[in-house]
Amino acid sequence: MKKTIKGLLVAFMAIIAFNAVAQDKSFEFYFKDFAIKPGEQKQIELYLKNNFLGQDFQVQMFFPEGLTPVLDEDEEAYLVPEGRCAKLTFAEAWNDTTSVRRLRLVAVQMKGKSYLEAGDAPIAYITVKASENYNSKQSIEVKALDPNEANPAYFCKLNWKENGNVYTVVGPELRAAAAYPAMTLPWILANGVEGGEYGIADPVAVLCETSVGAFIQDAAYTPMKVNTSGNEWGIVGAAAESIMGTYNVVNGNPCITTPATMAVPEEDATVTPAVKEMVLNNVLFNPEANEIVKFNAYYRASDAAACAYSTGNQGQCIALNWAACLEQVPTDGTYFQLLGPAQLKMTWAAAEATEGMTGKKGPGAWKNYVVYPVMISTDVPTGVNDVAAKTVAGVKYVNAAGVESATPFEGVNIVVTTYTDGTMSAVKEVK
Repeated sequence: MKKTIKGLLVAFMAIIAFNAVAQDKSFEFYFKDFAIKPGEQKQIELYLKNNFLGQDFQVQMFFPEGLTPVLDEDEEAYLVPEGRCAKLTFAEAWNDTTSVRRLRLVAVQMKGKSYLEAGDAPIAYITVKASENYNSKQSIEVKALDPNEANPAYFCKLNWKENGNVYTVVGPELRAAAAYPAMTLPWILANGVEGGEYGIADPVAVLCETSVGAFIQDAAYTPMKVNTSGNEWGIVGAAAESIMGTYNVVNGNPCITTPATMAVPEEDATVTPAVKEMVLNNVLFNPEANEIVKFNAYYRASDAAACAYSTGNQGQCIALNWAACLEQVPTDGTYFQLLGPAQLKMTWAAAEATEGMTGKKGPGAWKNYVVYPVMISTDVPTGVNDVAAKTVAGVKYVNAAGVESATPFEGVNIVVTTYTDGTMSAVKEVK
């Protein structure tokens, strides 16, 4: 009987030991990526992701040239605890020599059970300042040192207490925080360098999300496409400084591609989304690349086009790509209203060199667009265009001074269309 009890106790202790060994003691310190303007001070959060109860810990952050930690308002500390770390106190050691630029953060004197409950949440925040000439992506590294280095006190480690014993985990090299220079949308469109890393400084609105990306605009309705790396935002309105990534232009369509680790932007109602209403009726169709447009048209199923007339061989016909639309595609000949982003098929320079097409301000500009419908409606009055469907003989533009041109003027234009039957139509248009 004693042997049996002893055997059961040994087995029981073995199970406990196995469970203790099997318990994962991993952890990760990190900051989220952020955008910052030259000369700006910005508060960022330090996160701890762990699945056990941490006790004392040490972590170091290495700052690049151009980014510097700032003391809190009372000028007592660089790191201010919050959330599940709010009861802790920290010791800091800031070294701003050009070779080190290190801030060592140590949580000390934690007695008994840790305040750091398992989870993934902010434990503290720190204010950083960008230099006046800050103009390129930089990273703040949170990492461990080699245990064989001369001063092991600077290990990135986290202690925990279990069964009266204190254990230490030395972390691997941990996630760096990317700090992107913050710019406005117009600045990026005018000065953005292919492959450059940028953030957006001003609030923007998210107008729609499609299979080819999300489409945003600022308060001045400047459009931009954002490739969200497969992350669905599911919101209208976004905190612009949360949007950052790599700038590139494909076929004349500007785009920012966000990193997969970028957090979903928070909702912000300070910018009202707006769409551009267009008309397909023998007038120039030329939205900006990435603009959200809305117009009525007839559907020509043979080549997936939205046409000004039901006959399909007169007026403008805009190519459609239904990949972004979750609704049913209309049947051939249906008169419907559609809303979606406009993308260029090719750069305007390439379009000018292509037979049958023109530059952006030419009468054939509409041939260089493809629209991705995200919303359609067939409950609209039948277009009057079809009643007087005619073949266009030519188009000319007249400015306020009465000067005529084959291409539109800046400002107000009277678009005069001449048909093969000798009739004419005039529409006022502002460029």
